[in-house]
Amino acid sequence: MISMQQGLPIVTAQQIVDEAFPYLGRGSRFQTTAYSTNLFISDSDQYDAFHHFELFGRKILWINQVRDDIAGETVTIMPRTIFSYSDDGFDGHIVAHRFASLLCYATHGTYIHPRLWVGIAHPAPATNQPAEKYIGMHYGHDQIDAEIQRLNVDSFTDRRWAALAHYRQATLAETPYYQVLSYWKILELRFNNVRADINQHIDDLYTSRPDLFHYVGTFAGAASQKIRDIRNSSAHFMLDGDTTIQDPDNPDIFNEASKGIFVLRRIAESLIDEPTGW
Repeated sequence: MISMQQGLPIVTAQQIVDEAFPYLGRGSRFQTTAYSTNLFISDSDQYDAFHHFELFGRKILWINQVRDDIAGETVTIMPRTIFSYSDDGFDGHIVAHRFASLLCYATHGTYIHPRLWVGIAHPAPATNQPAEKYIGMHYGHDQIDAEIQRLNVDSFTDRRWAALAHYRQATLAETPYYQVLSYWKILELRFNNVRADINQHIDDLYTSRPDLFHYVGTFAGAASQKIRDIRNSSAHFMLDGDTTIQDPDNPDIFNEASKGIFVLRRIAESLIDEPTGW
């Protein structure tokens, strides 16, 4: 039984083991990963501690942000996963990061970042890192499963996984400069960095959905050139003779970079959702 005390439930290591062993079974290596995130997955009428995923050819136990007693003090713990892993390359590391990128995208940009991982021989919580963020983004069990099923991740190529990774990097970024560059990399991935194809895609979108470019403001010339100018100013100093000093502390320059975020995010999402061309 999970006990409640002034908010988040108290879930002990033994309770996690009791959930993990029947679901994950026995094996030789299990990795516990702690995530900095405000995501929690639960029914709306109660706070569930666990969610079961089957991804990357394995079962993954998700443990929501809960509390536990550490050295006599009740501490709020980061959300965690437990799953089996192999010694092949960086198997556990890659799974944890791709899992985080998938959850980020499936929940429409929720902040999630693997912070710590520990491997042991049993499906038990090998880390209990104090939480860095408060829970705030709620997804139901069926809701998160439906979003992941919609993406059909078994069909993903390495390039499409890389696109998801850059989408999550944009979410993690706290400055428009790195958001713009991360979204732009998704365009480069999808169109093999062929300039004409990227430009055509942006210009076609502007023709059909000029509303998506509202925050870009007024501009002369092609939409693709305007978005590319925002990208270039985020990546370079003095490109093509431009003497503007890209000073992030200058609000005018900062805001100019911010203008491209909305439409670039919409473009990135539409490309990731498209199953072909990757």
